[in-house]
Amino acid sequence: MTDTTPHHAPASQAGAASPGGQAPASTTHTPARIVLLGGNGYIGRAVTREWLARDPDALITVLCGSGHNELNDPRVTTIKADIHDRQAVSEALPTRIDYIADFIGGPRNDPDSLRRDNDEPADTMLQIARQRKVKAMGFIGGTFGPKTFVSTKRSIIERLRREGSPIPLAVVEPTVVYGAGRHDAIARAIPLLKFCGLFNHSMRPMRVENVARTFVDRMLAAGSGSAESSTTASQPQGR
Repeated sequence: MTDTTPHHAPASQAGAASPGGQAPASTTHTPARIVLLGGNGYIGRAVTREWLARDPDALITVLCGSGHNELNDPRVTTIKADIHDRQAVSEALPTRIDYIADFIGGPRNDPDSLRRDNDEPADTMLQIARQRKVKAMGFIGGTFGPKTFVSTKRSIIERLRREGSPIPLAVVEPTVVYGAGRHDAIARAIPLLKFCGLFNHSMRPMRVENVARTFVDRMLAAGSGSAESSTTASQPQGR
């Protein structure tokens, strides 16, 4: 594994001399390294856009099974890898990682498939976080869907907090997410879900931009050691 992170000195400082004739101490900027497991998906792409808008120097590595990503940005590297092959995943990722997040998972009818597609990616994230000594981990939970899926997500969150300590964990647990060009069956049901959400907050849909904004807020707060970031509230702010 090699770390090819570029190091840039601000143009205003590079080679400049102090009034006394002595060159100032060189300063370098080390871009933040972010790894998003399954980051080529709907929420992962929104988080990528939000993070790059916040930190234009950030370098994001997206790991996914297809190796394809709709986002075309020189700051984003997309790597094809089997998330269940931990050694291959570890070898494919940068040596230095500041933040790592898991976006992989979803409801499954079969208990073995549910575990394979939800628990195992989270366990891989935890292993990498320990190995690379990251500043913070991030995880997307879920409060809407089959009970087995919701309980699995909550169990993973509890395990990551327990076994990942002292690495802080940033969590967002959205309901139904919409916006940013989503046009599937779920998107068509948004008007009805908005109405139902007036009476049941667990059904109130959330815009993906708000979910991404809250997620990045919490990841950065966790990485900076904010006391309130590790005990994250479930719901993103805004709808």
